Amino acid sequence: MRNTLIILAFFISTLTYGQSLNDLSFGESGAFEAVTWNLEFFPKNNQTTIDSTALAISRLDADVFALQEIDDVNAFQQLANSLPNYEGYIIPDNYGNLTLAYLVKQNVEVVNHMSIYTSSSYNTMFAGRPPYLIQLIHNGTTYYLINVHFKCCGDGTLNTSDYTDEEYRRLQASNQIKTYIDSYLPDENVIVLGDYNDLLEEGESNNVFQSIIDDSENYLFADMLIAQQTSSNWSFPSWPSHLDHILITNELIDDFNNSYNNVQTILMDNYFSNGFYGYDNCISDHRPVAIKLFQTPSNVEEENKAPSKLKGIRDIQGRKTLPQSNNLQFYYYENGTVEKHFIIN
Repeated sequence: MRNTLIILAFFISTLTYGQSLNDLSFGESGAFEAVTWNLEFFPKNNQTTIDSTALAISRLDADVFALQEIDDVNAFQQLANSLPNYEGYIIPDNYGNLTLAYLVKQNVEVVNHMSIYTSSSYNTMFAGRPPYLIQLIHNGTTYYLINVHFKCCGDGTLNTSDYTDEEYRRLQASNQIKTYIDSYLPDENVIVLGDYNDLLEEGESNNVFQSIIDDSENYLFADMLIAQQTSSNWSFPSWPSHLDHILITNELIDDFNNSYNNVQTILMDNYFSNGFYGYDNCISDHRPVAIKLFQTPSNVEEENKAPSKLKGIRDIQGRKTLPQSNNLQFYYYENGTVEKHFIIN
C-alpha cells in the first residue's frame, strides 16, 4: 500500500529581474507572518541600505521581522522611525557583539521581550549573542518568538571533544534552546527563527539539530523542504547553503500543515536589476525566510475559493511536468491559485 503525504501551501510565483522592491509582497489579512532576516553588518551601505531595507519591509508587510547583525543601533532606530506602522525593539542585554532586534507592527501587542541565557557561562556557546525572546499577541493568539544568531563557520565536522569547535557550539546552543522551550514554554505557540549558521539536511552523526529533528512530535523545522530542495531557494547564495531557519512547536504544526500556510525564502535578488550582486551590495548576503500562519482557516476559505480546474504542473525550476513522487511540484489552477505538492511514496 502506498502511504502518501501531500503538503499544500499557497506559493508566490517566480519573479523576474524586471521587478523592483516596490513589487515585493508577503503579508496578508488574517494571517500571522514572521520573517527572519540577517542584515549583514547593518547598514553595510549606509543610508542606501537603510532606505532600501525600509522599503522592502514596508512592502513585505509582515507582522514581525526578527533581525540579526545590527552593527549600528542608531541606524536601526532610524530604520524603525522611518516605518510608521512598526515599532523597533533592540535586545536589552548583549555582550557587545552584533545585535539582535525586532520590528513589530503596531497593531501587534508586545507583552514582554528579554534576552535569555545571558550568563557569561553561555558566551562561547551563543557566540556572544544571547537569544532574544519576545512575547506577542496577534488577533487574540499569543506567540513566543526566539531570535537566534548561532556561531558561524567551522570545518563542517562536529567535534564534541573540543568546546571551541564551531559545530559543537551550535549543537550546544541548539540543545539549550530546546531545553528552554521544554522547561518554560511547553504548551505555548513558539517560533524560533534566525541565522542558525548550519544545515538541516546533514547526516545524523554530524547534524547539530538532531535532538530537535528527532523530537518530531513537538518540533518541526518549517523550512526543511527548502533545505532539501534545489539551491535556488536557499537563504545564503554566496556560499550556496540554507542557513536561516524557522522552527515551530507542535502547537503550530497542525496549522502550518493546512493548505493556506507556507514558509518561503524571499528571493530579494529578483528585485534588483543586477540580481544577487546588486542585493548583496545594497542590503545583505542573506535572503529573508518567512512563515505565514492563518489562525482561522475557515475565514481563509471564504476569501480564497477552492481551486478550480487544473491548468498544469511545474517543477521547482518552472518546467512543465507530470505528477511525480518525492519531488516538490506546483499545481496551477484556472482561478489563479497555485498549490505546493510534495508526495512521498
